[in-house]
Amino acid sequence: MIKNTLKRALVGLTLVIGGVGVAAAALPGPQQAYLPGLNGYTQIAPHIYTDEPAQSEVLISTLAQAQARVRAFYQEDLPPVRMLLCTTPRCKARSLGAGPVKGRTYNSTLVIVGPKGLNPMILSHELSHVVLHGKEGPMGLWWGVFPAWFDEGLASLVSQDDRLDAGDVAARARMLETRRFSDWGAAVQALGWRGAYGAAMALVEEMVAVDGVEGLRALIDRVSAGADFDAERAALLAQVEPG
Repeated sequence: MIKNTLKRALVGLTLVIGGVGVAAAALPGPQQAYLPGLNGYTQIAPHIYTDEPAQSEVLISTLAQAQARVRAFYQEDLPPVRMLLCTTPRCKARSLGAGPVKGRTYNSTLVIVGPKGLNPMILSHELSHVVLHGKEGPMGLWWGVFPAWFDEGLASLVSQDDRLDAGDVAARARMLETRRFSDWGAAVQALGWRGAYGAAMALVEEMVAVDGVEGLRALIDRVSAGADFDAERAALLAQVEPG
């Protein structure tokens, strides 16, 4: 009797949990990418889903260009990441929301891109986040091992974003204050998105100008292994002789 009662309770609990999962998947948000079949998304390559499988050939080709761009910069294979490529405003609104965002990376495990972001530049921007977040790990991302300005500036550099405004000394100084991702929105509001991303990229370009891309990759590896980012950056920039 007790065994049967326990079995019924476990079955009931399983149904409740399953029902909650289904209900959550039906709500707007990034969690939709984890139950693609319930939301009308089709797998077109390992870990890659879309709302329009008829465009799979073009999507896979575009993604391959972005992956090649990121691979060339980091000189390493990309970690596996689940991606949802939305070709319609409806898909984008349900997974990313109705705002102007073209794509978003969640930790190093999920990337969602809307229809206006389905190009090598935006895709490689998001994939750069995946690589850097994978290097620092979830706790490193939480504690801000790499400041937000560096994360966004590096992604803008890797993606070869030519839409941005490098800004002036004041804009770059403002950007250096943007340590956490919770501060990023205020920086964008103050400088505009072109100015914010442009100033962040200009700060990364200053580092590249001193020791090249190879030197920047080495710095990233040292910080990922436990070195302090600010100390490493200061030591790098100190190599530039005044005058």
